Amino acid sequence: SRVSINNMATALRAFFRYARTKGWCASSIAEAIKGPPIYTQEGLPSGPSWDDVRRLLTSMETNRPCDIRDRAMVMLFVIYGFRATEVAKLRLEDIDWEHDQIIMSRLKGRGSQVYPLLPTVGHAIVRYLREVRPQSSRREVFLTLAAPLRPISRAGLYSLTSRAMLKIGIHPPHRGATLVAPRLCSSPCFRRFLS
Repeated sequence: SRVSINNMATALRAFFRYARTKGWCASSIAEAIKGPPIYTQEGLPSGPSWDDVRRLLTSMETNRPCDIRDRAMVMLFVIYGFRATEVAKLRLEDIDWEHDQIIMSRLKGRGSQVYPLLPTVGHAIVRYLREVRPQSSRREVFLTLAAPLRPISRAGLYSLTSRAMLKIGIHPPHRGATLVAPRLCSSPCFRRFLS
């Protein structure tokens, strides 16, 4: 990939700069080594198309408890671009119903970020909390539906999302990739979905 080649070019430039200080080579060698251009969004993982995302969400519009829970989780991926770890760690107190906000504690000590709780997402989460979520002292929003009750893990999120996608003929992204296709945020369909 261009990123790998660029990393190698950077390492070679560093070596030849060092070699120049030792008098082993001409000073122009390091400056002559150029890597390929790297574009800012080149490394972003690709996700499914907007039509596939809509099909996935539509397939979860059932009364089955697992679909009600999974739809609420998938909406957090799709609408907000949250990572699986962030959805898995989302706690009941992170949802401010009074101010219609989600407070997401960011990983790696980056504090928290506040997001508007959109009505569509709020309704999906409320339905899950009222109709499906087992009674538990656990503070994580999303729990397994069968005993032993425990928070959904990041791997569990990937697994259930992949199964739901495969069930309707969508090839799931690899682990670590996002359900949000980069072009979604500017899509007119996406904007209509949010309203």
